[in-house]
Amino acid sequence: MARTRIVVLILVAALGRPVLVSCRFRERVCHVGEYAARSIAYPRTGRLCVPTGQPPPAGYENFPAGSTPTYVDQDHG
Repeated sequence: MARTRIVVLILVAALGRPVLVSCRFRERVCHVGEYAARSIAYPRTGRLCVPTGQPPPAGYENFPAGSTPTYVDQDHG
């Protein structure tokens, strides 16, 4: 009985590993209901989240059309 449990645990670990490795967590730049704006002085690194429907505050601008990053690992400037 104990041997069967060990074999089952080994099989589950071996077969479940590819599924766990293929799933990747991606962190969003902003929360739902917000969009990313970039700093005019530091466009490559300065970002801020603005509520949807509101303009960016002074010193910030919208990203060019089609280049607003959604995820942290996206490199848009």
